Amino acid sequence: MSVTSSLLVGSETQTYRRQRFTTGIQRVIREAHEGLADYLGAAGASISWVRTDDEIPSDTYRTNPYLASDPVVGSAEAPLADIDTLLILDIGLGINFGAIIQRKSIRPLRVITLIHDIMPITHPQWFPGDDRSHFRRYLQKVLHVSDEIIVPTAWVKGEIESLGWRTTATIHVIHLGSTFPASQPKIRPPHQLSLLYVSTVEPRKGHQQLMGAFNILRQAEHDVSLTLVGRRGWGGHELYAGIEQHPDFGGRLKWLQGIDDNQLLSLASSSTLGVFPSEAEGFGLFIEEALSCGLDVVASDIPPFVERRQAGLWLSTLDPHSLADSILSAHAAPRSATRQKPVRTMRDFAYDVSQLTLTAERSHPR
Repeated sequence: MSVTSSLLVGSETQTYRRQRFTTGIQRVIREAHEGLADYLGAAGASISWVRTDDEIPSDTYRTNPYLASDPVVGSAEAPLADIDTLLILDIGLGINFGAIIQRKSIRPLRVITLIHDIMPITHPQWFPGDDRSHFRRYLQKVLHVSDEIIVPTAWVKGEIESLGWRTTATIHVIHLGSTFPASQPKIRPPHQLSLLYVSTVEPRKGHQQLMGAFNILRQAEHDVSLTLVGRRGWGGHELYAGIEQHPDFGGRLKWLQGIDDNQLLSLASSSTLGVFPSEAEGFGLFIEEALSCGLDVVASDIPPFVERRQAGLWLSTLDPHSLADSILSAHAAPRSATRQKPVRTMRDFAYDVSQLTLTAERSHPR
């Protein structure tokens, strides 16, 4: 169903435009923008970037070729006064919520917000004090101004509802997906284990448990290597030292930071198994990304991962011995020539968000 061509969607991008690197959140925004530009355009709507504050917009994102190709931030700015629907896909701690409230008081404005997770509240020990307090205030404001809220898993929806905070927004579960093209499941060498883990390197991501499993496999004389991909996070000084001082560091154990997608795809092609032993996630993109590269994945049995059970995904407790056993089991399992169900992609996510955006417009016309 088409909508009037005057429907204008604005994506709040002030924080996003200041980024030089791409972690999971920036990747989600970049890929969602590309899909939304296509799907909304096909329906007669349009999407542009918008800012809620008066700061001069940053162009730092242009130093990153991947972000620089974003079709939304590369378009003309849309004034907040002109848009009909506001999308907040980032964690924008600098958003001027007062301006949004004022704009909503003048004429209808639908606000659709993506909440990736609420871990600064549910797991405060993993975040600096300032981040926790800033995020708490941000979430309260988001719940106040939003008409629709998107969460990546039912687990995040349950965590938000368990807070008991007031909101009139409807919460929608829309899973994220892979940004990589689909590959057939890989045929693994029977005795070679090449493990790949892509994630920010910090204590909550389970690197220490994974290192323990790696040591167990090495002590059992398995032909195993481990490649970690990701920039340093917060509070991981002991973890970083443990990685860089490991006797296999630079050989069977590698840690790569700041690589691009082509390099990552090349790594995946030379790996035999993906691993994702995180202690807590809102979603965890690397599961779908590794599966789309043809790798099976051994992941921790946390609720957001259990929710996405699918062919090629193996779940394990975070005990290093259990993790090592699960890695061996996944590696030894026979492979089918194809996956029964396609791996979900970020195009799928963007389509679902576009339909929510258009449905909201039809349900609440201007």
